[in-house]
Amino acid sequence: MDYCAGANPVANMLVMDQMKNIAIVGASLAGLRGAEELRRQGYDGELTLIDASEHHPAIDRPPLSKEVLSGKWTPEEARLEIFEDVRARLILGVAATGLDLEAGVISLADGQEITFDGLMIATGAGVRHLRCPGSDLPGVMYYRDLDDCLTLRDHIERGSRVAIVGGGFIGSEVAASLALAGLEVTIIDTVPLPMEAQIGPIMANHLADQHRAHGVTLKLGAGVEAIEGETAVTGVRLTGGEVIPADVVVTGIGVIPNTAWLAESGLEIDNGVVCDEHCRAIGAENVVVAGDIARFQHRGYDRAMRIEHWTNAVDQGEYAARALLGTTADGYAPLPFFWSDQYDMHVQFAGVKGQEEEIVKGSVEEGRFLIEMRTDGNLTGILGVNQNAAFGRARRALAAELAAAVPVTG
Repeated sequence: MDYCAGANPVANMLVMDQMKNIAIVGASLAGLRGAEELRRQGYDGELTLIDASEHHPAIDRPPLSKEVLSGKWTPEEARLEIFEDVRARLILGVAATGLDLEAGVISLADGQEITFDGLMIATGAGVRHLRCPGSDLPGVMYYRDLDDCLTLRDHIERGSRVAIVGGGFIGSEVAASLALAGLEVTIIDTVPLPMEAQIGPIMANHLADQHRAHGVTLKLGAGVEAIEGETAVTGVRLTGGEVIPADVVVTGIGVIPNTAWLAESGLEIDNGVVCDEHCRAIGAENVVVAGDIARFQHRGYDRAMRIEHWTNAVDQGEYAARALLGTTADGYAPLPFFWSDQYDMHVQFAGVKGQEEEIVKGSVEEGRFLIEMRTDGNLTGILGVNQNAAFGRARRALAAELAAAVPVTG
């Protein structure tokens, strides 16, 4: 089969006719949007969605650290809906444990074997675990799904002191939500500024100032030596010996792509499932990859990328579905984009961080500004704080510039 058929309608129909059974492993955002796109593209064969979680419809993760945690939203309001005409067989609460590419079979934890002609891998990423003495004590938790959110809500009704290990996206957003709720919050991180690697020093300094202004204690440049407590958490001992009192410890130190079930599959695994610019897994023409687990070749940046943002899960899920059916020709080359709401800041970022940065509109003092980031004089990224209109224009211009630089493939 030619899975790069592009705009050739005869070839596209041939691909669809030969694919009678498509499976999607991972029924979160990327997988669901991929399923919807398959049906929109005219695929009328059997469609199976497999997910280790029992939650369905799946949960939209961004509200978990904000609206749901604060109680402004009910859990139901954060659920992802799936179009009624997707007509998919759902296998939920059962993890995939293996993949036989030659036989076209997915093995499940309950002994089932699911056959496929085409496969989308969208199993995402799991939390990176804290490994130190006391890390298994009650009160140490992670923050990735709805259960984690509801567990934290339950804990913070009983305890007012929260230590957050990791000041990245999740850590900073959870800290902001809890600080606004009046809890005593401490962020612990080995870096000198929260999120500097993602957002640059100007915004990272402003974020640190905002945390402090809202009563959050920052312990930066410090690692965790141990979690204190006998039968439950009582504090966090830092590498220098200082103990931070805590009733709850929330760990947000990054994620690891969920690739363990693919270890014997023959697919290339390297910080995710390696795929080409068309999101096809290397060495398997009838397998595509989407979402947090996909490490794809970005032709615009001429490098491999794995993007963990919400917008990428949507766009790549839909693109991978079209690639599987042969209904797209151009490579997948998105402009990376994310947003974060913390305190009264709506932060938006597009592109990639540059070596130099400059505020081109507004000011940090007024809490509304736009930053341009450059490398060797070339614009690489933009960041806006409470600058929706200006950021929108800059984002569209940057996207057009990137698109013009991406060669058409076939």
